[in-house]
Amino acid sequence: MHREVISAFVAPIKYVWEQEFGTDITTADTEVVEMEKTGDGYTFIAPITGTLSGTFGLYLDDSTADAISAGMRGRWVAEFEDELQKTLIRVTEKVTAAAKPLLGKLDYECEIGEITWIEGKNQEYPRPTGEGAEQTVAYLETSFGTIAVVLSLIDTITMQAREANAARAREEWLASLDFVPEDVPDVIRAKRFEMVDDDGHTRAAIGRLGDGSPHVVLADTDGRMRCAIWLAPNGTPSVAFFDDHGRRSWIAA
Repeated sequence: MHREVISAFVAPIKYVWEQEFGTDITTADTEVVEMEKTGDGYTFIAPITGTLSGTFGLYLDDSTADAISAGMRGRWVAEFEDELQKTLIRVTEKVTAAAKPLLGKLDYECEIGEITWIEGKNQEYPRPTGEGAEQTVAYLETSFGTIAVVLSLIDTITMQAREANAARAREEWLASLDFVPEDVPDVIRAKRFEMVDDDGHTRAAIGRLGDGSPHVVLADTDGRMRCAIWLAPNGTPSVAFFDDHGRRSWIAA
Protein backbone atom coordinates (compact mmCIF):
# COMPACT_ATOMS: atom_id res chain seq x y z
CA MET A 1 0.00 0.00 0.00
CA HIS A 2 1.38 3.40 -0.94
CA ARG A 3 2.83 5.45 1.90
CA GLU A 4 0.86 8.49 0.73
CA VAL A 5 -2.44 6.62 1.10
CA ILE A 6 -1.58 5.57 4.66
CA SER A 7 -0.48 9.11 5.48
CA ALA A 8 -3.79 10.51 4.20
CA PHE A 9 -5.46 8.84 7.21
CA VAL A 10 -2.67 8.85 9.80
CA ALA A 11 -1.82 12.55 9.49
CA PRO A 12 -5.41 13.71 10.19
CA ILE A 13 -5.88 11.34 13.12
CA LYS A 14 -2.76 12.75 14.80
CA TYR A 15 -4.10 16.29 14.51
CA VAL A 16 -7.66 15.41 15.54
CA TRP A 17 -6.50 13.29 18.47
CA GLU A 18 -4.34 16.06 19.88
CA GLN A 19 -7.20 18.55 19.49
CA GLU A 20 -9.75 16.21 21.09
CA PHE A 21 -7.73 14.80 23.99
CA GLY A 22 -4.88 17.28 24.39
CA THR A 23 -2.20 14.59 24.22
CA ASP A 24 0.55 13.76 21.76
CA ILE A 25 0.29 10.80 19.40
CA THR A 26 3.12 9.17 17.46
CA THR A 27 3.39 6.44 14.84
CA ALA A 28 5.01 3.37 16.38
CA ASP A 29 4.94 0.91 13.48
CA THR A 30 3.13 -0.31 10.37
CA GLU A 31 2.66 -3.80 9.01
CA VAL A 32 0.79 -5.72 6.33
CA VAL A 33 -1.75 -8.05 7.94
CA GLU A 34 -4.64 -10.38 7.19
CA MET A 35 -7.17 -9.36 9.82
CA GLU A 36 -10.22 -11.62 9.60
CA LYS A 37 -11.79 -10.81 13.01
CA THR A 38 -12.40 -7.54 14.81
CA GLY A 39 -10.77 -8.60 18.09
CA ASP A 40 -11.86 -8.09 21.70
CA GLY A 41 -11.67 -4.30 21.78
CA TYR A 42 -13.52 -1.45 20.10
CA THR A 43 -13.70 -1.32 16.30
CA PHE A 44 -15.00 1.61 14.27
CA ILE A 45 -15.43 1.16 10.51
CA ALA A 46 -16.09 3.46 7.55
CA PRO A 47 -16.72 2.08 4.04
CA ILE A 48 -14.77 3.54 1.11
CA THR A 49 -15.91 3.39 -2.52
CA GLY A 50 -14.38 4.62 -5.77
CA THR A 51 -10.90 4.24 -7.25
CA LEU A 52 -9.86 3.40 -3.69
CA SER A 53 -12.35 0.92 -2.23
CA GLY A 54 -12.63 -1.03 1.00
CA THR A 55 -12.76 0.11 4.63
CA PHE A 56 -11.03 2.46 7.03
CA GLY A 57 -10.96 1.18 10.60
CA LEU A 58 -9.96 2.44 14.02
CA TYR A 59 -9.29 -0.16 16.72
CA LEU A 60 -8.36 0.10 20.39
CA ASP A 61 -8.27 -2.56 23.08
CA ASP A 62 -10.16 -2.48 26.36
CA SER A 63 -7.28 -1.10 28.45
CA THR A 64 -6.81 1.85 26.08
CA ALA A 65 -10.57 2.45 26.03
CA ASP A 66 -10.71 2.39 29.86
CA ALA A 67 -7.87 4.92 30.05
CA ILE A 68 -9.66 7.24 27.64
CA SER A 69 -12.90 6.92 29.62
CA ALA A 70 -11.08 7.77 32.85
CA GLY A 71 -9.55 10.84 31.23
CA MET A 72 -12.94 11.95 29.94
CA ARG A 73 -14.50 11.63 33.38
CA GLY A 74 -11.77 13.89 34.69
CA ARG A 75 -12.88 16.67 32.31
CA TRP A 76 -16.57 16.04 31.68
CA VAL A 77 -19.49 14.51 33.49
CA ALA A 78 -20.44 11.47 31.41
CA GLU A 79 -24.24 11.30 31.34
CA PHE A 80 -24.44 8.27 29.06
CA GLU A 81 -22.68 4.93 29.07
CA ASP A 82 -21.94 5.31 25.36
CA GLU A 83 -20.04 8.59 25.76
CA LEU A 84 -16.79 6.88 24.75
CA GLN A 85 -18.31 5.46 21.58
CA LYS A 86 -19.81 8.83 20.66
CA THR A 87 -16.50 10.57 21.17
CA LEU A 88 -14.53 8.07 19.10
CA ILE A 89 -17.11 8.16 16.31
CA ARG A 90 -16.79 11.95 16.30
CA VAL A 91 -12.99 11.62 16.11
CA THR A 92 -13.22 9.11 13.27
CA GLU A 93 -15.67 11.29 11.33
CA LYS A 94 -13.26 14.23 11.52
CA VAL A 95 -10.43 12.00 10.32
CA THR A 96 -12.32 10.68 7.29
CA ALA A 97 -13.54 14.19 6.43
CA ALA A 98 -9.92 15.37 6.34
CA ALA A 99 -8.67 12.27 4.52
CA LYS A 100 -10.96 12.65 1.50
CA PRO A 101 -9.38 15.86 0.09
CA LEU A 102 -5.92 14.48 0.81
CA LEU A 103 -6.77 11.40 -1.26
CA GLY A 104 -8.14 13.70 -3.96
CA LYS A 105 -4.73 15.33 -4.26
CA LEU A 106 -3.39 11.84 -5.00
CA ASP A 107 -5.97 11.51 -7.84
CA TYR A 108 -8.21 9.09 -5.93
CA GLU A 109 -11.90 9.74 -6.55
CA CYS A 110 -13.65 8.09 -3.63
CA GLU A 111 -16.43 8.48 -1.10
CA ILE A 112 -16.07 7.63 2.59
CA GLY A 113 -19.30 6.48 4.19
CA GLU A 114 -20.80 6.74 7.66
CA ILE A 115 -18.85 5.51 10.67
CA THR A 116 -20.24 2.47 12.47
CA TRP A 117 -19.23 0.87 15.74
CA ILE A 118 -19.03 -2.93 15.65
CA GLU A 119 -20.41 -3.86 19.05
CA GLY A 120 -19.74 -7.61 19.03
CA LYS A 121 -16.36 -9.08 19.84
CA ASN A 122 -14.40 -11.14 17.30
CA GLN A 123 -16.81 -10.42 14.48
CA GLU A 124 -16.01 -10.86 10.80
CA TYR A 125 -13.85 -7.89 9.83
CA PRO A 126 -15.35 -5.89 6.94
CA ARG A 127 -12.73 -5.90 4.21
CA PRO A 128 -12.40 -6.41 0.46
CA THR A 129 -11.07 -9.69 -0.88
CA GLY A 130 -9.76 -10.85 -4.22
CA GLU A 131 -7.25 -9.40 -6.63
CA GLY A 132 -5.52 -6.25 -5.40
CA ALA A 133 -6.88 -6.39 -1.84
CA GLU A 134 -4.37 -5.16 0.75
CA GLN A 135 -4.62 -4.66 4.49
CA THR A 136 -2.18 -2.45 6.38
CA VAL A 137 -2.19 -1.46 10.05
CA ALA A 138 -0.53 1.65 11.45
CA TYR A 139 0.02 1.47 15.23
CA LEU A 140 -0.17 4.81 17.01
CA GLU A 141 1.06 5.39 20.56
CA THR A 142 -0.93 7.71 22.81
CA SER A 143 -0.79 8.56 26.50
CA PHE A 144 -3.79 6.23 26.93
CA GLY A 145 -2.27 3.27 25.07
CA THR A 146 -1.99 1.98 21.52
CA ILE A 147 -4.62 2.55 18.85
CA ALA A 148 -4.56 0.97 15.41
CA VAL A 149 -5.54 2.48 12.07
CA VAL A 150 -6.61 -0.42 9.83
CA LEU A 151 -6.74 0.20 6.07
CA SER A 152 -8.31 -2.61 4.04
CA LEU A 153 -8.28 -1.39 0.46
CA ILE A 154 -8.18 -2.18 -3.25
CA ASP A 155 -6.20 0.47 -5.11
CA THR A 156 -7.70 0.51 -8.62
CA ILE A 157 -5.29 3.18 -9.89
CA THR A 158 -2.23 1.16 -8.87
CA MET A 159 -3.70 -2.05 -10.31
CA GLN A 160 -4.35 -0.38 -13.66
CA ALA A 161 -0.85 1.10 -13.71
CA ARG A 162 0.71 -2.30 -12.97
CA GLU A 163 -1.33 -3.95 -15.74
CA ALA A 164 -0.34 -1.23 -18.22
CA ASN A 165 3.34 -1.53 -17.27
CA ALA A 166 3.21 -5.32 -17.59
CA ALA A 167 1.56 -5.09 -21.02
CA ARG A 168 4.08 -2.51 -22.18
CA ALA A 169 7.01 -4.60 -20.93
CA ARG A 170 5.58 -7.64 -22.70
CA GLU A 171 5.25 -5.74 -25.99
CA GLU A 172 8.80 -4.41 -25.72
CA TRP A 173 10.11 -7.89 -24.98
CA LEU A 174 8.32 -9.43 -27.97
CA ALA A 175 9.52 -6.61 -30.21
CA SER A 176 13.11 -7.33 -29.16
CA LEU A 177 12.97 -10.89 -30.52
CA ASP A 178 14.70 -11.32 -33.88
CA PHE A 179 12.10 -13.83 -34.99
CA VAL A 180 8.81 -13.67 -36.89
CA PRO A 181 6.99 -16.51 -38.70
CA GLU A 182 8.06 -15.13 -42.08
CA ASP A 183 11.70 -15.73 -41.15
CA VAL A 184 11.25 -19.49 -40.78
CA PRO A 185 11.80 -20.54 -44.45
CA ASP A 186 15.11 -18.65 -44.53
CA VAL A 187 16.08 -20.19 -41.22
CA ILE A 188 15.39 -23.68 -42.52
CA ARG A 189 17.42 -23.05 -45.67
CA ALA A 190 20.28 -21.88 -43.49
CA LYS A 191 20.06 -24.89 -41.20
CA ARG A 192 23.16 -26.75 -40.10
CA PHE A 193 21.41 -30.01 -39.35
CA GLU A 194 18.10 -31.59 -40.32
CA MET A 195 16.17 -34.78 -39.71
CA VAL A 196 14.31 -36.21 -42.73
CA ASP A 197 11.70 -38.99 -42.59
CA ASP A 198 11.32 -41.89 -45.04
CA ASP A 199 9.10 -39.77 -47.31
CA GLY A 200 11.74 -37.08 -47.64
CA HIS A 201 9.97 -34.58 -45.39
CA THR A 202 12.09 -32.47 -43.07
CA ARG A 203 10.77 -33.20 -39.59
CA ALA A 204 13.28 -31.21 -37.53
CA ALA A 205 15.88 -28.55 -38.23
CA ILE A 206 18.53 -27.21 -35.91
CA GLY A 207 20.32 -23.98 -36.76
CA ARG A 208 20.92 -20.38 -35.74
CA LEU A 209 19.11 -17.10 -36.28
CA GLY A 210 20.76 -14.07 -37.85
CA ASP A 211 22.22 -12.98 -34.53
CA GLY A 212 23.62 -16.43 -33.84
CA SER A 213 20.88 -17.49 -31.41
CA PRO A 214 20.22 -21.27 -31.57
CA HIS A 215 16.81 -22.56 -32.65
CA VAL A 216 14.93 -25.77 -33.36
CA VAL A 217 12.06 -26.09 -35.87
CA LEU A 218 9.70 -29.09 -35.79
CA ALA A 219 7.42 -30.06 -38.70
CA ASP A 220 4.47 -32.43 -39.20
CA THR A 221 4.32 -35.46 -41.51
CA ASP A 222 3.67 -33.17 -44.49
CA GLY A 223 6.73 -31.08 -43.78
CA ARG A 224 4.72 -28.11 -42.48
CA MET A 225 6.26 -26.19 -39.60
CA ARG A 226 4.32 -26.70 -36.38
CA CYS A 227 6.66 -25.61 -33.62
CA ALA A 228 9.70 -23.37 -33.25
CA ILE A 229 11.93 -23.21 -30.20
CA TRP A 230 14.60 -20.53 -29.93
CA LEU A 231 16.81 -18.66 -27.53
CA ALA A 232 16.32 -14.88 -27.61
CA PRO A 233 19.33 -12.50 -27.63
CA ASN A 234 18.74 -11.82 -23.93
CA GLY A 235 18.97 -15.54 -23.17
CA THR A 236 15.24 -16.13 -22.69
CA PRO A 237 13.96 -19.44 -24.17
CA SER A 238 10.72 -19.19 -26.19
CA VAL A 239 8.31 -21.53 -27.96
CA ALA A 240 5.88 -20.75 -30.80
CA PHE A 241 3.23 -23.00 -32.39
CA PHE A 242 1.82 -22.62 -35.92
CA ASP A 243 -1.46 -23.53 -37.64
CA ASP A 244 -2.03 -25.23 -41.02
CA HIS A 245 -1.29 -21.97 -42.84
CA GLY A 246 1.99 -21.27 -41.09
CA ARG A 247 0.52 -18.53 -38.92
CA ARG A 248 1.79 -18.27 -35.39
CA SER A 249 -1.08 -19.25 -33.13
CA TRP A 250 0.53 -19.14 -29.72
CA ILE A 251 3.78 -18.08 -28.10
CA ALA A 252 5.16 -18.85 -24.67
CA ALA A 253 8.27 -17.73 -22.87
